[in-house]
Amino acid sequence: MKKLPILLLACLIPVAALAASPWDGTWKGRLSSMKTTGNPDRFELNNGLYSCQSCAPPYKIKADGTDQPVPDHAYLDTESVKVVNASTVELTDKKAGKISAWVSYTVSADGKTLSGKFKNYTGEKEVTGSFTETRVAAGPAGSHATSGSWQQQKTSDMSEAALTTTLATTATDLKMSSNGQSIDAKF
Repeated sequence: MKKLPILLLACLIPVAALAASPWDGTWKGRLSSMKTTGNPDRFELNNGLYSCQSCAPPYKIKADGTDQPVPDHAYLDTESVKVVNASTVELTDKKAGKISAWVSYTVSADGKTLSGKFKNYTGEKEVTGSFTETRVAAGPAGSHATSGSWQQQKTSDMSEAALTTTLATTATDLKMSSNGQSIDAKF
C-alpha cells in the first residue's frame, strides 16, 4: 500500500517541475496601492533657461518653446519647454523627430502643490495620466513657480495600457512585456 503514494509522488515531480512560475501571467497595477519613494524632482526655470537637475543625466536647455537638443538620453533627443503662464509649463520630448512624451506642470495658487498631466507615445497605445507632487524646496528668487524640489505624492489616474504587464519565466530567464515593449532578462 505504501508503494502507491511514493509512485504517485514520483510521477508528479516532473509535472511540478514543468509548472509555470506563480509570477507567470498578466498583472494589472492598482494606482491606490502605488507608493512613491526616492529623491524629489528638481527643476529650475529662470532667465529663459530650463534645467532638470534630477534627470539622469541632468541637463539645461533654452525655454523658448523650440526643440532643444538633450544629449545622452535613451528616450529623447530633443525637448521643448513652453511657458504657458506664471504657474504652468509644458514640455514636449521627441525621439528621432517623433513626439515621445508630453507633460504639463501647474503649480497651485499657494505654491505648495505641483499637478501634472502626461501623455507617452512610446508603446503600442498612448498612455495618459495625472499626478501630484508636494513642494520640498523653493526655487531661486525670481524663478518660475515650477522651480524647486518636488516629491511625488500620487498618480491619480493612468490609462489601462500602462497598468497591464505580462510576465513569463523559464529556468533561464524572465520575460516581461507591457504596451508592446518587452525585455528578456537572463538569470
